[in-house]
This record gives sequence, C-alpha cells and structure tokens, in this order.
Amino acid sequence: MVVVSHVSSYHAELLGPAGVAIFFVLSGFLITSLLLAERDRYGRVNMTDFYIRRGLRLFPALALLVVLTPLVLWLAHDPRLHDVLPGLLGTVFYIQDFESATGHVSVLAHAWSLSVEEQFYFVWPLLLSLIIGHARGDRRRITAIVRNIWIVALIWHVVSIALLSYDWTYYSPDSNAIFLFTGCLLATSVRSQAKLRVPTPAAAGGLVVVCLVPLFLTRLPEADWREATLLMFPVVLVSALLVLGAATLKVLANPVLRWFGTLSYGLYLWNWVFISLEPHGRALTGKERGIAAVAAVIAAAASWYLFEKPILRLKSRFQRVTTLPAASALADDEPARTTTPGRTVVPVRRTDSAQPPAQPPSQPHAQAAPPVRQVLPPVTATSDTVPIAIVTASRQPGRHAR
Repeated sequence: MVVVSHVSSYHAELLGPAGVAIFFVLSGFLITSLLLAERDRYGRVNMTDFYIRRGLRLFPALALLVVLTPLVLWLAHDPRLHDVLPGLLGTVFYIQDFESATGHVSVLAHAWSLSVEEQFYFVWPLLLSLIIGHARGDRRRITAIVRNIWIVALIWHVVSIALLSYDWTYYSPDSNAIFLFTGCLLATSVRSQAKLRVPTPAAAGGLVVVCLVPLFLTRLPEADWREATLLMFPVVLVSALLVLGAATLKVLANPVLRWFGTLSYGLYLWNWVFISLEPHGRALTGKERGIAAVAAVIAAAASWYLFEKPILRLKSRFQRVTTLPAASALADDEPARTTTPGRTVVPVRRTDSAQPPAQPPSQPHAQAAPPVRQVLPPVTATSDTVPIAIVTASRQPGRHAR
C-alpha cells in the first residue's frame, strides 16, 4: 500500500497513512499473541531471548541500509548526501520518529515508523508482564486492563489531533500508540473469549475497505489534515476484521503476495530511498519513480537472500514459540506444536481438578494424539510472521503524505 502511495504521489497518497496504521495494528497483535503464547506454554517469557530475536530480525537489514544509503546518493549525484549524517544517526538509534515530529526530515525520514515500533518493543513486553501479574493470569482481567489502556490511547489520539501540530500528531509514538494498542487488544480479546470467529465475508469486506476507502478519500476535495486523520481512523478499526479473519481468505495465500510478504521489511527500508532520489537536485518523474520501485524490490530481494536470511538462522537458538496459530483459533485453550532447538515439544494443556482426566486411570499407557491446529502460512515481515503482507512500508514522509 505504501509503495503504491510513494510511486503514485498525490494520486493515492492516503494509502500511505492507512498502510502504516494497519501495519501497527498487525504488529501489536502479533507481538502480544507471541508473548501470551510463550507465557501460557512455559510459564514465563524469556525477555533476553525476546530482545535478541527482535534484534536479529530488524537490525541487520537496517544497518545495511544505513551503510549503503550514502553510496546510493553518491551514485545518483543527489545533493542531500551532504546532509545525510543526522538521518543516519536518527535511524540507527531509533529516534527518527522524534526527529520527524520536531520538523527534521531526512532521506531516511520513513524510518520514523521503525522507531515507533522498536520503542513499543522496549516498553510493551515489560508492561504486559506487569499486567499479567496484576491480573494473576486471568485472561478476562488482562483484556479489561488492556482495554482501559486502549481507551486512554484513543482519547490522547483525538486530543493530539485537536491541539498539537501536524508533525507531532503524524510521527510521534504517543499519538500512534492507539494503533499498536488496537492490535494488543485484539490479541488479548481473542485469547479471553472462546470461539471468537470472523466470517470469511466479513474478512473479505475488511480487505476491500482498507484497500479502496483510502483511494476514495484521496479523491475528495482537499480537507484539513485533522479531518483526513479522523476519517482514516474507522478504516483502521475495520482492519481488525482482516487481522482476525485473514486465515480464511485464500487470496492472501497467493504465492506472489507471500513472496512480497517475505521481502516486505527490506522493501519498507529501500523503497523511499530510491523513489525519493533527486539526481542533481531534480525530483523523479512518474515513470522514473516506477523504475525506482523496481530497483527497491531488487535491493530488498538481495538484502533478504544474501544478508538477512543467513543471519536469521541464528534466531532459532533463542526461539521457543515458532508458529502463531490462526487468529480465529487463538481463543481455544489447546496448544499448538512448538519447537525448540534439537527437539519437538507438544505442550500439554493443564486441566482443572474438577475436569475428568484426559485418559482413564485404567489405561495409564495410552497417549492422546496431539491436537491438530491450523496455522497461518509463515510470511516473514517487519515484525516476524504476519498473516500475509497487507502493508509493506511506512507513511510517505513530508507534508503531503496524507
């Protein structure tokens, strides 16, 4: 969605804001689901392993971008090469969101959403552990607490639109927290409410809405940015249907979409670097932006196959939960198969004393077959594994991104 927004410029500019907001929802849902699944199966979350996994997934490709971006600018005779250092530092230290929110825009300004996501990763696992401890593991109480946090984030989002500047509302982590916590609330709600299902037609409708409504809004007479932001929020809420029902949509299992999902993180990193090039100070034309987008796909593929994928082999050493059940199945209490390095583990569901045992006492040696679970096709994206890449990048930097 965002790559299309960048290539088409003002013709589909609202796809960018919608795309990155939906990406935040997916990210919050995925990370919360993985954290809760690991705690349910092992009694705790290994925070050290969690942060190592995040680092192995996100930082190598980002470091490659930071190293090679000056070379790309030099080859293109882009005059922004002389001012690229602050943007490189803001990107590598994950503070680009604050840089952009205070009006400092660079060639890597699109990394602001990565900064928001990484800051979320630093805070949310610890906060979720405190919430679980306070709720004593009760799933409904956990959901109630997360719902209260979501309400506070929603109120602040509306207040920031009304009172704060465009740049701060657009780029800052506090005003974007509502989208991340929407995903978090989805994850906890699914686990606390049994048999929560989204019908296939509803999921298909969500896909149509998130893809077409931003295009329709782009065609409306130019409105104040505050009005545009408020109009986009219902679209993001509708994306919840897509998150919960993605496993039922066959179109999202298309091999081409899955391949782009695999490259989505690299495409996120490289697309704006190429599309925003200014050779000799001149902006690219429409056809040139299309060629730049193809170059970004090539760069993302090279980054994945030659650099990211070999490094990710190390990740299995720090990973206990390796697959995420379909969103519609997360409410069930049955565990999915997980793997640890060197062996396969089938966690056993704990039973209450009031429940009958799984096997009669007279058959002590009988073993129940492990439950069969439907899992989403693993599609590597910015946050590990998400249900097909609906989003590929971030909002388009600059005043006209909305």
